[in-house]
Amino acid sequence: YISVRVTLADGRVQTRQYTLNDSTPSRRTFTVRRLDEGMVSPVLAGRTRVGQTLMISDPFGDVGALEGDGPLVLATAGIGCTPAAAILRALADSGSTREVLVAHADQSLRSWALRSRMEADVRALPNARLRVWLARREEGDDPGVAEVMDGRLDVVGLRARPGATVFLCGPVPFMDSMRLQLAVVGVPDSDIRYEAFGPDLWRERGEAPTQDRFR
Repeated sequence: YISVRVTLADGRVQTRQYTLNDSTPSRRTFTVRRLDEGMVSPVLAGRTRVGQTLMISDPFGDVGALEGDGPLVLATAGIGCTPAAAILRALADSGSTREVLVAHADQSLRSWALRSRMEADVRALPNARLRVWLARREEGDDPGVAEVMDGRLDVVGLRARPGATVFLCGPVPFMDSMRLQLAVVGVPDSDIRYEAFGPDLWRERGEAPTQDRFR
């Protein structure tokens, strides 16, 4: 991910972190979910124009296209789908035949950021499946390639292969719930990866395993 610095209308400077969806030596692509009550997202999504210059950091962070060739589960909620989308794109670009389960929870299909891109990459991967959990369904919804379910994403609904590597990203309560459920069904910490938006609250609370085992 990168840090992005913007100057607000009153002259204050604010910095936020965003996951890279794609990256080349000359291009950085990231996704912003606009929150009208926010300070930075309305500037980036509503008032930034082609030709303006943004101050950004070099990319950093521990999570990349996950290593190995065993089963992989990408379990996300809300805007937490952005790093999963980057992982999916890397797998699709490499022609991976890895077994991949994409499990995403959101308010509705219309609120799901990067939906069309993630669906396209699932189609491109011969052994990928897509399941979506929704808080509500709306008239005219087209599930596309996804198997759609109601309510909250849970481990039972995942029906993941034993021995799969699990990647988590989303609000901290979502990740707390998923981690507890994974522990109950016997998934070891060494098979779990995650990305935390903002400060890593799991490590700050002293609840997470050491960095080299849980990254």
